[in-house]
Amino acid sequence: MTESRETDYASRLLNMNPLEHASEILVLRKRFLHPQEHAAKTLDEYADASDRREQIVKNINALKSGFWSLPETTLQQQLEMMDISDFPELTLALSRLKNIAEHRESFLRLKQHPDFFEEFFDQFCKLVLASPREAADLRIAFFNEFLNRSNGASHHKPKAYYRIAQVIQREFPELYALENIWLSQIIAKQKKLKVFGQSEIVMATVAVLVMILAYFSIKHMLH
Repeated sequence: MTESRETDYASRLLNMNPLEHASEILVLRKRFLHPQEHAAKTLDEYADASDRREQIVKNINALKSGFWSLPETTLQQQLEMMDISDFPELTLALSRLKNIAEHRESFLRLKQHPDFFEEFFDQFCKLVLASPREAADLRIAFFNEFLNRSNGASHHKPKAYYRIAQVIQREFPELYALENIWLSQIIAKQKKLKVFGQSEIVMATVAVLVMILAYFSIKHMLH
């Protein structure tokens, strides 16, 4: 049991989601614990596998970079040609790309909606193509400035995001499923703002009424 073999096993395991890759994890664990049951690989074979994995990762990233500009047939062909049978930890990334590719037509229809705006679409596209870790960082960065953005023309207000998020939830469920975390947070935050705004109105109204009552009470006492 060499250090490189242990490192390779740990690296593959960390890249798998137990909820989605349970069978692959079991196979990988079996191969690691019982290497005698599998044909021993030479150093050249291990190096070849590593090179192939690196090339597949590069191909996946290249498809992400050109995802929206590639012709649909070319994109589908490239995705189907990828053989990741020896690298089950890449299943999630490739499956997600295929899923997004199946809904490219829905993205085009979304661009025709009256509530569509480019700023939202760019952010949305970045999120659906990002890895889980990258997506988490993007969401945090977005919400850090979302509620405090200026009224300048360069930024759309939260209400605009809220409207298009609701449109996707209602009319494009296949797109909503691709990034429901971000979209649901936008909707929830705007609803909280509405409740907060309504509370302020109620409090202001009550304050005005109290002042009016106080005024008439004092006036009555003076007479």
